[in-house]
Amino acid sequence: MQRKRARRGLKDVSALAAVAALVAVAFLAPAARAAPSDITVAPWTFRSGSEAAWVQVGGDWQLFLAKDVDTSVVSAAGAHVNGVKGMSTTGLTIGFTLEGAGDYCSGGAPRFNLHLQGDPTTYFLGCPLGDRAGNVVSFTAGNGYGLGPGCETACQFPSGGTIDSLNLVFDEQGSTHLDDVFVGGFSAGGPGHSD
Repeated sequence: MQRKRARRGLKDVSALAAVAALVAVAFLAPAARAAPSDITVAPWTFRSGSEAAWVQVGGDWQLFLAKDVDTSVVSAAGAHVNGVKGMSTTGLTIGFTLEGAGDYCSGGAPRFNLHLQGDPTTYFLGCPLGDRAGNVVSFTAGNGYGLGPGCETACQFPSGGTIDSLNLVFDEQGSTHLDDVFVGGFSAGGPGHSD
């Protein structure tokens, strides 16, 4: 008799564990699917006179961006940040590491161009406007990065938005090496993979 009760007790515990597992999967799986597992950074160029490529410097992958022609010439180098579409900007920090001491860092280059779903604004996040910790440049949702006319709203990005697209852009004469491009807790420090 006690064996039957023990077996029935084990069956009840097993059934409860199975139900708990199903509930956990039902509630946690959508959140897990909404967050990217990693990001990739894919270099591109627009018109001649610019270069964009992952290069190895001393065994370290770095994103090389350069514009070899005058700033007035319509040409640009950059990179698509893939794997971020649909991410919330709530509490989000994005950024990159400037690798070289002499790397170009001006108001417009390198910069992030951020587009949010349902919002026609291009959020223009230029290198010297970000928060600096050594050679790491970062931007946090809700913080203001504007300096002067035209940057009151477009040089910051709102918390509570949803990312549609994110690009790095380099369209001023000069060059830079970037590493560890990051969006939230995800980073890419080489071609086609995350660090």
